Order: sequence, then structure tokens, then C-alpha cells
Amino acid sequence: RRGAAATERDEGRAEAMRRCWSAFVEFVVRWGMSSEVWGVGARSGVCEALTRLACRRDDEGDGEDGEGTSYKPPHARESDENIAMCEKDACDLRAGACGALGALARLNGKALHGAWATMLPTSEHQLREKSVSTSLVKVIACDSSAKVRGAAANATMALFEGPASRQYLAIAERREAATSAGANGAASSSLAPGFGARVRSFSALSTTLGDMVIITLRALLSALSREKNAQCARELCKAVAALCDAAPFDRFPRDLLRETVDSIHAKLVHLSAETPSDRSTIQSALFGALASALSARGATRALNEYLSSDSSSSMIYRMISHAKGEVAGSRCEAFSVLRALVVHHTGAATLIGDELRELFPSAVCASGADDRVCQASARLLTDYLGSVSGSGQVRDDDEVDFGMIANTPALPSEVLRAAWTNAIESQLPTCALHKSALTRVAGLNVLTRVNSNVLTCFGSDVRTLDSLLSMPHSVLSGSHESVPAVRAAACRALGFLIYLPCVNLEETAAALLIAAEDVSKSVKIPAMWSLANLCAVNATRENRLCDDTVASLAKVLIASAAEQGDKVRASATRGIGHLIAASTFDTSHEWLHKAAQSLASCLTTGNAKTQWNACLGVAALLQNDSAMDVGAYWADFIVRMLLLLVRDAKNFKIRLHAAAALAVGARHERLTLAYVDSVSVLTLSLEALEIQSTAFESQSAMDFKYKPALICQMTMTLVSVLAVARVDGAIGDALKKSHAITLSTYQSLRDYLDGGSSDARVVASFKTAVPLVNKAIFDTSLNNIVANLLATQPSSSARALADAFGALAFSFSHP
Repeated sequence: RRGAAATERDEGRAEAMRRCWSAFVEFVVRWGMSSEVWGVGARSGVCEALTRLACRRDDEGDGEDGEGTSYKPPHARESDENIAMCEKDACDLRAGACGALGALARLNGKALHGAWATMLPTSEHQLREKSVSTSLVKVIACDSSAKVRGAAANATMALFEGPASRQYLAIAERREAATSAGANGAASSSLAPGFGARVRSFSALSTTLGDMVIITLRALLSALSREKNAQCARELCKAVAALCDAAPFDRFPRDLLRETVDSIHAKLVHLSAETPSDRSTIQSALFGALASALSARGATRALNEYLSSDSSSSMIYRMISHAKGEVAGSRCEAFSVLRALVVHHTGAATLIGDELRELFPSAVCASGADDRVCQASARLLTDYLGSVSGSGQVRDDDEVDFGMIANTPALPSEVLRAAWTNAIESQLPTCALHKSALTRVAGLNVLTRVNSNVLTCFGSDVRTLDSLLSMPHSVLSGSHESVPAVRAAACRALGFLIYLPCVNLEETAAALLIAAEDVSKSVKIPAMWSLANLCAVNATRENRLCDDTVASLAKVLIASAAEQGDKVRASATRGIGHLIAASTFDTSHEWLHKAAQSLASCLTTGNAKTQWNACLGVAALLQNDSAMDVGAYWADFIVRMLLLLVRDAKNFKIRLHAAAALAVGARHERLTLAYVDSVSVLTLSLEALEIQSTAFESQSAMDFKYKPALICQMTMTLVSVLAVARVDGAIGDALKKSHAITLSTYQSLRDYLDGGSSDARVVASFKTAVPLVNKAIFDTSLNNIVANLLATQPSSSARALADAFGALAFSFSHP
């Protein structure tokens, strides 16, 4: 009876403990989803508690026998059924703790960065089963339950997902190989050889993060090689992929990525023993992990030699074999691995060019393959041509500089020409005629990889280049294409091809004007981006668009700048600025007034990109003498709006462009009524930037990236403003109030002009500031400063200040 009572008490205690922990896990998840701000200590404490719970063995208790349990006689021990039930409950509890950590990481991963030390290991010894240390990776390495291991792998993946984790890991490094041995000189038998990291009494954050990455990655690979459960193996592959996406492998030993690729490939080789269902599940995840490893940061340097050697041929040809297989899903995943290979490892891609051609659309689509496979084939063609042409991956966020996106081609000119000729004559027509809209889209995206290297290899073959241009024109000019995504791809392709010297601007403008009126916003966004590029090219051509076409473009751009979509407004505003810069105005140009009003509206409304594009447009307006002759009354209003942005805008890039536009206005003497205010705002803004260590506490890291450039641009603007000959006592008063910062900025600019500046960021920022200031303008500005300081009855301090400014001049002597 006493034994039975003791058993009931033990069972009750264990059940109460499980209920308590379950309630804690549920509470933590709900707390994380609330808007309440967590303290640093609370986050670390919660993460540590959940990690300890995830590592908690079912036999842990309050015993005093040294093993955490108390002795129970045979008659007091539980039945097999009760033991199984307790083990299931304990597994559910540990898996719930891992799930809670994963949920917290997905809700606000950045908030958990300070608690990574409680969840990730920094030493191989921490992963041993008898170690007192706890971590999610230890659960993966040691837990007997596949459910718990899978939950821990999923939580580990959540820690490394997202841009915040990539930014945090950007400083991680470990230059030497991380090795550690046990007391007998041998590595732990449960881990891969050479596994571990050197332990120090103190490590910098970068080194600690580096140890976390190396230990975690090798533990995941070691667990993956042993894992028998398909679902758990899938989660491990996802964790490996997330870590490869986040970690800066260019700051780690080169062998680390090779080890990762070899481990994944070894797992692929041994999948034949799995059941078809498990093999499909694991293989899909392994392909994803392999693609992430091949495209990781630093993978090109780390794997270039390896992938170009015979050592990797079996892995590459295995991917090609899978891409030629029968199962559509497996083929698409193999295509994604090959795409990562050709984008990031051009040397290896050129070695297998003949094999890759068998995977291009003309061969794949003719075989009657699934639509998804045909699309993957077209995307592989796009990446291959871009890689061997030197254009790689392209973006359409800003203006495309056609000459700048071309790197050295990977193929000789004749071979490159043959590759593009085959694409134009065979591959692209196959894509254009395919029944799948996504395949047609992927075919049009090939045109975005055309660059100056492609033009060079074709030489004077205008016919071939014209056939390239005809593809997007046929989509936009005809009425047969009903899918918006295809029309949008055609607009985007024209936005890149517009920089070709053989492009007929009038025909292209007509096609894009039709697309700009499309009812689908997905078409209107790339159409407006391409129209802005068209306006930019028009400003550089000798044979420009006719007045009627310019008026039609202006009408569409002005109407689009008033819409609610920020992407459309940003492109429209950029296009208006280029149109103004390329035009000569008289009273017959009615659209100029509406364009000026549209730019003024966009200066203070819309997203940041819309506002700084409006600043560029305003600069073009202030610089165009014919435009200001027609509407000189705009000048004061626009200048004062620019001053508001320079003083009050929280985005540093907006302030930078506003200051640049103000400098253009000063050079063209547009500051007549706002001259004194311009000097005052610029000096006070420079003073605020200089004396505050963090100019605005709410600024993002991207804003602070532009801080040196903003200071240099404001300095250039101040010099340009003060170079205008004007003597006013109010200007002298403004200079006296902020003489310290004005002297400092002028000294910095003088050092740059004299070639004595040693700060690379300052030199680069002054080089990009507009308009450029030379020594003559600098001395003229100093001359005017001295004249303003001595304008009224000068005191001794004013004379001393004038002497200080005069001493900065290159060739100047003041009275």
C-alpha cells in the first residue's frame, strides 16, 4: 500500500510538472504574438528555459542518487503502457518547446539575436550527450525521438531565416579551420572528424558567431548523414539551406562549403535504399539544400576550383540526369540546382555547355514535358546566357546603365555569338509559341541579359539585333496575348533593350505608351519603368523624339505621377525629370506647368524613392534655362520645398538629393528670395549632423550608410550657395552663429581639393557630390564669406573669423 501511494504521488508530481511546462510554452507563444515589448533579460531567460526544456530527459527528477532519479522497488515501477504514455507526453513537451522557439524566431527573429548563445553551440563539447550545456543543436544530435529532432531542426531553420539574421551574421568569421580533439587527442566518436572549435577565455562577437555557424552546420550535416526518418531529414535539409543562405562563407575556411556539398551529395547517393515515398521527400529537400550551398555568399571563390575539377563531375552529372528524368517535380528541383551552378560558377558551366544545351527549351518542350519543366528549362537558358555573357543577374529597381552591367564574358566571341544565335533562332521562338504563359515569360526574360558583350560579338549584324527587338514588340503591338504576366515581361524586356544603339525610339515609345494604359497594374509598373528608361536614353541621343511624342509621353507620365501606386509614381517622376532635361521650352509647351506641379507634389508625398526622384526632376527643372524663363515664378516655391526636405526629412538619401538639387539651383542663381534661408538651413543641418552621434535615433542602418555622402553633399551645396556674389548682414549673422561647423566643412573640402584627404569614404563622397566644386569656385565662396562677415561694422571676433576663412583659400588675400 505504501509503495502504491508513493507511485501515485510520483505520477501526480510528474503530471503536474508536464502541465506546468505545457502552460508555460503556450503562454510564451501567446506573449510573443502580442504587441508587448520584451526586455533583453526576459528574451534570454525565456529562450534559455525553453532550450533546457527541449533538452530535458524524461528520467530527470529530484532524486539524490547522482543520476537525477530515486530508486524504486520492482512492485512500485510503472507498467510498460504507463511508461510509453509518459514517454509520449515528454516527447510532445520537448517538441512543443522547440516549436515555441521556432514561433518566436519567426515572429521577431531580430529580438532573439541576443539569446543565440542559449540556443546554439560554440564548441563541439557542448553537443556531447553527457554535457551539461543545452542547445537546439544538441537536441538534433542526441534526442532519441524523430519528432523532437525534426522540431529542433525546424526551430534552427527559423533562427537563420530572414534578412535580419543575414545582417547579424555578416560579421561572423573564422579564418582558420575549427578543430578540437578530446582528452585523448581524438575527436568525439559521435561527430564528424575534425569537428569542433578552439575554446578561448574570450572571443569577439564575430568569432563567437563564426563558431556557432561552423559547429551548427557540421552538426546538421552529421545528423543528416545518420538520419533515417524522412520528415526529420527534410527539416535538417531546410535548416542547412537556411544557414547557407545566411552565413558569409567568404569569411570562413574554403573547405567548409566543399564539405557541405560533399555531405549532401553523399546523402543523395545513398537514397536508393529508401522507400519511394521517403526517397521523394528527402530528395526534394536535398536539392534545395544543394542549391543554397552552391549560391551561398562566397561560394564562387570557395567552390570554383572544386567544381571545375573531376571531383565534382559525379555530382554535376547526377543533377543533369535528374533534370532529364521522368518525374516533373524532381526535374524542376534539379533544374534549380543547375541554375545555381551556372549563375555562381560560370567556369564550371562553360565546361558542361554541350550537356546543358540538351536541357534548353527546344529539346525539352519538343519532348512534351510538363509545363513546369519547360518553364524551368527557359529559366536555365536565361541564367546560362547571362552568365557566359557577363551580365549575370540583373535588377530593375533603378535606371539600367547598359555599359556598366557587362563583365568579362566567359566565352570567346565566336562561341558566344553561336550561343546567342541558337537562342534567337531556336530557343526563344519555342518559348514564344509555348502554351504555358510562364514559359513565354521566362523566354522574354532572356532578353534582359543582352549587354555590350553581346553587341560586340554580333558586330554589324543589325538583322539579328532587330529580330531580338521584334519579340517584345510583337507581344505589345498585337492583341493575341491575353495574359498580363507576358505583357509585363515584354515591357520589362524593352526597358533593357532600349539602350541598344539600333533601337528606334519612336516605335518603342508607341508600344510602351499602349502598355502604360493597360488595365492591369502588373503591366503598368514595368511599362512605366521602361518609359522612364526611354526618356533617359532620349536625353543622350542626337536624334531625339519628336515634339508630339514627347507631349504624349509627358501626358502619360504626369497622370501616372498622380496615382496612388508608389512604384508607378517613382518611375513616372524619374521620366518627367529626363523629359525636362532633354527639352527646350517656349510658351507653347503646355505640359511644362503640369509637370512642375507634379514634381512639387511628389517632393513631399509618396515613398522615399518617389521623393528623391522628384528631387532629381526638380534639379533638371532648375537647370533648364528655357523652362525657368517660361515659369520663373516656380523657383522660390520649389527652392523652399527643397529646404524643408534638407532640414526635416528623416531619410538621408532624400536629404542628399534635395541638397544636390539646391546646389544646382544656386549655380543657376535661382535662390534670389531664399538665399539667406538657404545659408541658414544648410549650416544648421550640418551642425546637427556633426554634433549628434546618431542624427535621428529612429534612422535605419541604410540611412546611416548615406551620412558621409550627405555631409559632403551639403558642404558642396553650401559652397555653391555662398559662391553667388551677394552681401547681406543676415548672411554674416548666420555664418557667425555656426562658424565652427562651417570652418570644419570648408577645411574638409579644401583637403579633398588639395589631395590631402586620407578618409576613403570622404573622398568617395566628394567625388559623387554634384555639382562639382573646383578651386576657383571654392576661393570665390571664401571671398564672399569674408565680405559678408565684414559687411557691417566688424568686431575683432568677426575679423578673426574672416582671417580664419581667408587662410583656407588657395590664392586669396582679404583686406
